[in-house]
Amino acid sequence: MKQNKYRNILVTGIVLLMAILVISTWNMNSLGKADIILLQEANFYFEKGEECEKAKEYTTAMEWYQQAAEAGNTVAMKKIGHMYYDGIGVRIDGKKAWEWYQKAADSGDAGAMAAIGWLYKYDKQDYAKAMEWYQQAASCGNTNAMIEIGCLYRDGQGVTCDYYIAMEWFLKAAEGGDAVGMSYIGSLYKMGMGVEKNIDEAMKWYEKSANAGNYVMMYNIGYWYETGDGLPQDFEKAREWYQRAMDAGNEVAEWRLKQMAIE
Repeated sequence: MKQNKYRNILVTGIVLLMAILVISTWNMNSLGKADIILLQEANFYFEKGEECEKAKEYTTAMEWYQQAAEAGNTVAMKKIGHMYYDGIGVRIDGKKAWEWYQKAADSGDAGAMAAIGWLYKYDKQDYAKAMEWYQQAASCGNTNAMIEIGCLYRDGQGVTCDYYIAMEWFLKAAEGGDAVGMSYIGSLYKMGMGVEKNIDEAMKWYEKSANAGNYVMMYNIGYWYETGDGLPQDFEKAREWYQRAMDAGNEVAEWRLKQMAIE
């Protein structure tokens, strides 16, 4: 009986796998040859744009991103929005930035949705609208949006201040591997906001954040060891954390190491 049961489970699994493969093949076929070529072109243009951006050839990067966007690449649309907003390779133009973010968001780009939420929050101080866009982005798995929702609840912006709900959103971001979300959880424990104050738990989350690549947190841990802020003063550990932060590209940590050598 057990053998029959396992055989049935195996057969069911194989059938499901074959169905998935058939559907995937059908989706690729349904694109059509012209659509596939257009997709390949869009990816090519985008990669060229990234190469130019890394080389700091921003004007040329913008040209490639525009070609990629015209071919339907949503990440390129978002990139163009960033460049207009920050004035990279072009004059700052908030209106054009907004338009490109909207194009990308309409095409399903979660990062662009989060960017529109950011514009509503920080440029317009419209927290209700910001929350709407952050919620959309978060539902698509965007961890930056999850953190921003947590911050809205933590700071009581557009909603009633609620540290418990803030913690829930920071945890969601952390579960998605977001180092900043981990550090925010640590801060709630350090300050005793919505949870019992617990320095050990705070440090656990701060170290998780640092180990996930957050060099700001590497620096902060070094500073706390150096000054004895919530931690036993330990200059050797401070130097170790500053070194890690410096190796990760934190220039302030490099300066701090030099100062400690003089002192």
